[in-house]
Amino acid sequence: MSPAHKTTNDNRADALAPASPRECLRFLKTLPSAPSRLGIALFFALFSITVIMMNLVSQVLGRVVDIIQGVEVPVLGTGRAAMVGALIVIAVGFLVEVTGRTVGRYLVTSTTRRLSVDLRTSALDSTLGAPVPAVMELGTGNIITRLSKDIDTVVMTISMMGDRLVLTLFMLPLTALMMIFIHPAYALLFIAVSCLLYPFIRGTMRDIPAVANEVSSVEAYRNNVLLDTIRALETLRQFSLKDWASGVGGSFVPWACHTEQVFRTRLSLLPKLSRQFR
Repeated sequence: MSPAHKTTNDNRADALAPASPRECLRFLKTLPSAPSRLGIALFFALFSITVIMMNLVSQVLGRVVDIIQGVEVPVLGTGRAAMVGALIVIAVGFLVEVTGRTVGRYLVTSTTRRLSVDLRTSALDSTLGAPVPAVMELGTGNIITRLSKDIDTVVMTISMMGDRLVLTLFMLPLTALMMIFIHPAYALLFIAVSCLLYPFIRGTMRDIPAVANEVSSVEAYRNNVLLDTIRALETLRQFSLKDWASGVGGSFVPWACHTEQVFRTRLSLLPKLSRQFR
């Protein structure tokens, strides 16, 4: 990682710079559970059919009013036969839409969870194979946060709203295409809006890795403090410094006298310890 991406706050920033979205996507493709090209094509086909059925149902529902008023509707016609045909199209469309949403949600959730397991395994293997100075520089709390909370947050977010996000990404271009068919002038509107939003979207995508890394580093810093405290409990207990560590007691002088007394009592243990290691 380049030093230019390192944050300046030594108390919160990681020793490693955050990876870019392109680097993350490239790494996810190397995991065993990464979907194949055929799986991705079927995934896009499933959501495309779902979005098409959603728009078809809305169009037919709008035409029901015309059928009731006796207006002839293309393909469906008019009268009782047109109403029955419209209801059949609506029922089939709803069935396909609900099925597509359910299957799409399952695919998104299951793929995300499998990738998270592979990502944890790969990250743990990389951590165990890394040099000890590099691990100590990054911090145990940082590693635990990256292997647990950071991955869990992404998995939970995608599980809750991943299918809706994919449907929205499919619906936006399809809606724009349908509006352009209504009147070509809508194309100029979509182009103008896209040009206005592009700088903000690009800036947001550029800043997301650094901001997310800064937020996660705060949790990692708390984990580091907690781990250091837990590791120190046994030392404090052996030297009878629990009251001093919890803020109970007097000034520094009584603590110093107490510490000297504790060290004198512990010196008698040194011969026994030395004999055990001979």
